[in-house]
Amino acid sequence: MNCNQIHEITPLYLTGELRGEPLQEFNGHIAECRACADNVDSDRQLDDALRSALGDEMPDASAVVARVRQQMDGDMRSRHVPWRLSHLGWAKAGFAFAAALVLAIATFGLLSGYWHEKAMALAAADDHFSDLVLNRHSDWLVKPADMAAFLQQQFPQHAGLLPLITPERASLEKVRLCRLKQATYAHLVFKTGEVETSVFLIDNPRRSPDYQAAHLRSVEHDLEVSGFSASDLSGIVVGQRGVVPTTRIARQLGEKLSL
Repeated sequence: MNCNQIHEITPLYLTGELRGEPLQEFNGHIAECRACADNVDSDRQLDDALRSALGDEMPDASAVVARVRQQMDGDMRSRHVPWRLSHLGWAKAGFAFAAALVLAIATFGLLSGYWHEKAMALAAADDHFSDLVLNRHSDWLVKPADMAAFLQQQFPQHAGLLPLITPERASLEKVRLCRLKQATYAHLVFKTGEVETSVFLIDNPRRSPDYQAAHLRSVEHDLEVSGFSASDLSGIVVGQRGVVPTTRIARQLGEKLSL
């Protein structure tokens, strides 16, 4: 196995679906390749963090294939099927297996998208906590003129953007660029009284699903996250759980940007 193959089947390894010779080759590779071992360890930590944040189990498509395999075995072992008809049985079972495999692949695709959306939400929650609670960054722009120039530079096709992305009764406090899962976002912090709300915004002309974030409640940081997408912009709203209504804010921002 090479590094690309290891990367492709890591999700199967983490869910325990990798068995037999592929599992042996996988373990042999990561035992010798430090880079792949580190990547697998990082993915495992992310998987554990997502499960902890979500509090539920991710769907497992392998059960679909397992049920069809059992049915195939039962059909082929039947003593009441003449030998000539067994070919038909194999064909029917093969068709059923192929259909189940397609369903499993589709389910895995949905799972990958689900996983990525939750990872984006978790990354936004971590960045909000790091920036606003731990104060780990000092490169904020805070002057109104500088913030206006920042928005113009980052979103030149969207004149008059600020009123559209400002939550109700809030004012823009500071802005900076940040990285979330290899994507560069504008991190805007709005303040309502003493409450701060983060809005992460990215230009998304193709409306790529890579930049979406699902709703998530981060137990670790006591935060709530909601994603939105409208026109050619996508965004993520993060705020204190029970204090900032991120779902409502995300919905309103999406609606205003779609007008």
